[in-house]
Amino acid sequence: MNKDEAFRRFTKENFNFLTGLDLNKKSLKAVVRKFFVDQHNKRYGQPSITNICEYLVRYQTKNGVPRITILDQIDVLPVFKGVESEKLKTFVNEDHSSVLTEDEIGRIEKTSAYESIRSLEGERFKEEIQEENKDLLVYVVKPSWTKLALI
Repeated sequence: MNKDEAFRRFTKENFNFLTGLDLNKKSLKAVVRKFFVDQHNKRYGQPSITNICEYLVRYQTKNGVPRITILDQIDVLPVFKGVESEKLKTFVNEDHSSVLTEDEIGRIEKTSAYESIRSLEGERFKEEIQEENKDLLVYVVKPSWTKLALI
């Protein structure tokens, strides 16, 4: 696990706590300390409240939470109090769209579908051959057993 994965995991595990209306800075610091200091021995550092808020906004953005909801949360939720809201709002407004063109995405989808069909057809073909050659496989295997028994 690297630093980004640790932040992602922290945010995911503590999402309900972080977005709760009853959160206070003391309890937040305790949860951060427990995860980053006690569980991971400061391997990923001890993040500031600002870092936690940035990752919370990024986590929500990447998981499809509507931008308007996140912007409302920045103004309302206690976790965001005292954090520069304009900086957080820039994370919300970042474009998370693909750098690939529509044509490239279509090609990837077609390639994936082709590979899936090819894999399924290959399995079906393999089963058919095994079924057709079942008698042959039994004949080939049994004589070798008898030879081993005779030796």
